[in-house]
Amino acid sequence: MGLLGAFLFSLSGGIIWFVLYMMGYIAAISGIIGVIAAIKGYEIFAKGQSVKGVITSTVIAFLVIVIAWYLSIAYTVSTEYNVSYFDAIAESYVLFSIDEVAIGLWKDLGLGLLFCVIGCITPIRNALAKANR
Repeated sequence: MGLLGAFLFSLSGGIIWFVLYMMGYIAAISGIIGVIAAIKGYEIFAKGQSVKGVITSTVIAFLVIVIAWYLSIAYTVSTEYNVSYFDAIAESYVLFSIDEVAIGLWKDLGLGLLFCVIGCITPIRNALAKANR
């Protein structure tokens, strides 16, 4: 149940990433939101917190951010090239063959994941402290 809670709550970070990206902002801050929400979701659904839960929640938040990042790219492709969103999802990987574009896309993802890491440091410390009691 904890995994389900982590996934459902981490979607908030993914949704925030998508919305901010559509507005033209760097969406990296949503990484922190995604991790904190995933950890809280795990805690609520599992009725407790553990080191394993915090780490698992962080991994789930990472995956959700990566998916939101790719879906954001697809949205940009669909609006820029006037294709359907589903076609853009299927074909957006082509952008990674263009070096100048790929560098910017990877930087966006890197910032998002960096903020995920920043967001999980304190919860992991707290979970370790509780486990060592």
